[in-house]
Amino acid sequence: MFRKLPLLAGTVAVIGLPLLAHADPHRDFHDRDHDRDRGSVHVDLNLGSHETRYVEPERVWVEPVYQPAYERVWVPAEYRTVTERIWREPVTQCVTERVWVPDRFELREVVTRQGHHEVVRRENVLVEPGHYAEVKHDVVVTPGHYEDVVHQELVCDAHWQNVEHQQLIAPGHWETREVTYAPRHEEGARISFHFPL
Repeated sequence: MFRKLPLLAGTVAVIGLPLLAHADPHRDFHDRDHDRDRGSVHVDLNLGSHETRYVEPERVWVEPVYQPAYERVWVPAEYRTVTERIWREPVTQCVTERVWVPDRFELREVVTRQGHHEVVRRENVLVEPGHYAEVKHDVVVTPGHYEDVVHQELVCDAHWQNVEHQQLIAPGHWETREVTYAPRHEEGARISFHFPL
């Protein structure tokens, strides 16, 4: 603002000096009312108000820039482990053994004659003499029991899939930018001059 004062003084001098040259130096201030009737010159200068803005460089960090990208990838089949409790039947084995079979007797009626009479009596009669024989029978190898069986169960078949990922477009970096601060309002100067004619 002070830089504008010399220019203002010069302007006033250019306008006021010619007017002062026509003025009577012997007139005093009591003649001002009379001068009003004769006319006068009024100079009013207003420098006006203005706003001052400040711009300064500032170093700022610029975040990296990404964009979504898609890639077709092969996804293998997915399985899960399942445990199931099941009943196992006993395991048997057929075994052949050579054993001795003793004499086999049966109680039977035996009729004999005594003179003119028949006599019936019950006696043990050898039906089958003793002998060796091959006998087959089952031998339990493993008894029946419950068992936990683990197996793989298919959850999802193998397939192609579009996978989204972030692709770097511009890496993060430092850069210098001009930052404008809020404007500051400054009132101007007002100067008035009155020259009688």
